[in-house]
Amino acid sequence: MLKHLAKVKIFSLKKYISFLFIIICFNVNGLYSNDSIKLFGNNTKLSNYNQDMATAFYLEAEKLLNEYKLSESGILFRKALKSFLAEMKFKEAGDCYSNLGIICEMNSKNQEAIENYFLAIEFYEKAEFKPGLADSYNNLGIVYCINQQYEEGLKFYLKSLKIEEELGNEEGISYSYGNIGLVYRKMGNIPKAIEYYNKSLSIKTRLNDKKGMAITYGNLGSIYVKMDSISKAMILFENALNLHEQIGNKEGQGYALHNIGDALIIEGEYSRAVDYLNKSLSIRIEIGDEKGQTSSLYSLAEAYYKMSNRVEFLHKAQECYNHAQTADQKEILLKLIFLYYLFYQSEQNLEQALEFLEQYTELKSEIDEQIRAEQILEMQARFDTEKKELEIAEKDTRILYLEQEKQIQSLKIKNDRLLKIFLVVILLFICVITYILFKRNRFKTKMNVLLNSKNKELEEANSTKNKFFSIISHDLSNYASVMDTVSGMIKRKYKMMDAEMLAKNMEILNNSAILNKKVIKNLLDWAMAQNRRISLNPDYHNLLNLCSELIESLQSIAASKSIKITTSIESNITVFADINTVKTVLRNLISNAIKFSPENSEIHILGSIINDKVEIIVRDFGQGIKADELVLLFKPDVNTKRIGTPENKGTGFGLILCKEFVEMNNGEIYAKSEFGKGTDFIFTLPIKYEK
Repeated sequence: MLKHLAKVKIFSLKKYISFLFIIICFNVNGLYSNDSIKLFGNNTKLSNYNQDMATAFYLEAEKLLNEYKLSESGILFRKALKSFLAEMKFKEAGDCYSNLGIICEMNSKNQEAIENYFLAIEFYEKAEFKPGLADSYNNLGIVYCINQQYEEGLKFYLKSLKIEEELGNEEGISYSYGNIGLVYRKMGNIPKAIEYYNKSLSIKTRLNDKKGMAITYGNLGSIYVKMDSISKAMILFENALNLHEQIGNKEGQGYALHNIGDALIIEGEYSRAVDYLNKSLSIRIEIGDEKGQTSSLYSLAEAYYKMSNRVEFLHKAQECYNHAQTADQKEILLKLIFLYYLFYQSEQNLEQALEFLEQYTELKSEIDEQIRAEQILEMQARFDTEKKELEIAEKDTRILYLEQEKQIQSLKIKNDRLLKIFLVVILLFICVITYILFKRNRFKTKMNVLLNSKNKELEEANSTKNKFFSIISHDLSNYASVMDTVSGMIKRKYKMMDAEMLAKNMEILNNSAILNKKVIKNLLDWAMAQNRRISLNPDYHNLLNLCSELIESLQSIAASKSIKITTSIESNITVFADINTVKTVLRNLISNAIKFSPENSEIHILGSIINDKVEIIVRDFGQGIKADELVLLFKPDVNTKRIGTPENKGTGFGLILCKEFVEMNNGEIYAKSEFGKGTDFIFTLPIKYEK
């Protein structure tokens, strides 16, 4: 009995990404949905109110879903959906339907899940949002495979794969290959299963996705066991075990050790098999994997039976029986009862053997009856699904017809308008042609000056846009990827997680969301600064009071790492600056100091007057910055992602924002660092008003 991990890509919590897009839509004009701005331009106040309410519902639903409060989250997703539909926010409506499908799937309401995923596809198509389409097709494939409708599942997996290939998403492609390989394996097409597993493994190896590689090795090993290629299977299982150990994946180690033990039973190496199976059992007890414990106990009982070790067989078989009864694992229970029958038959205890044979027959009949009932339900679900697909196809046809009619009418109106404009232009041209000829030389000179000015402005605007888009594409996608990966893992394995593991993963998600929020806030501030939309209101401010206020607001973050923040600033030092931008600079520098400081360390904030300037120093005692990396700071055209420790890498964008704001306040900013000892970030502000 070989166990394997079948990794499927359920992007059940991509609502974090969709919310991020909503946030950007609300704060950056025209960045996401220009159509919505045009449609509701005459009722801005009402539109903004509806969007804020929808976002609030969506956020709360998202929070409740993370807490597995499925009923409450479903109610709020429907409220958000109603508002999004009223605002014609098709992509956001698709996100709501996708999450409603996930809730139904978690409640084992597979038919309702299918209906919601189809509705999500309908709205993602309207929004032309391909990542959402890929995820919805993938989720449909999962539900159909759960229903054992493998042909249908394969169809949707292939659709998802096609879109992932169009997007060039290698990670998505690799998991689509893995899902397709799993379906072919269930359908008995072993060559195809091996082909797609190998395709998936190739990409995961290139991406250094060790967990994905380990899972694929396990799946391939299970196939080779069924093909009686035990030696090849053992190599694959050992590869999987090594990778799981490298990344500290206890659950994966339990599966890999179990697989090796089962393979050794087939080879007749029972003593070695018992060693591996006991290791597997210990790990599964440690992580609280009840079903895995039952499987390990069964395999141990099987090994002891084949070793003719009567005492250990009865001991492990009884433990397995108790676990299987508690967890209602009828398939393992059926196999265990048959193993009892074989054992007592070998003992010549025919009365006990007959008793277990009767139990086996009774339980098998019960399981067969349950399978028949499920098959009837599957046939009904297939009929309902086909009916739903037909209704959707008819609806799409009607929509297409109406859209074509609308386009024809729009073209007619456009042609009439163009004709009128053309006639007006001709008349105006005749009126002004004489004046243009008369003023040609003077006009040409003015136009050259204007063109040079506009070209310069355009170059500056393009440069700013390129920086802005480059930062968005690198920073936001990285944090979104973390949320995607961790949330997907929670969805797939939440039942096997204890509270500590779940809390740890939720902390990762929360940290990623906080970092996203910080990046977005900095991006917006920077964009406003670039467009000169930030108005400075400089005044005299007490530096010690200003720093104390900011330290108090960040004290809880510092306390989480047992970091002490101290100040050394005379109480009579004042600065002449805009308080909001200076607060932003100090908040970014102190937050960075906390982030890069080790636990139980200190952060010093120093202030002194030097040559008619106030010099402020934010000093930490972290790892520090290497000299060749120090010169890269404060440069917007340099990628600073590689600066910092692997667990504390920054975007570098907060420092760029600090430089902008310090210079706007007639100051300077720079950094000093000694690698291994810490870093000083130093900036100056004027003491009095400077023209």
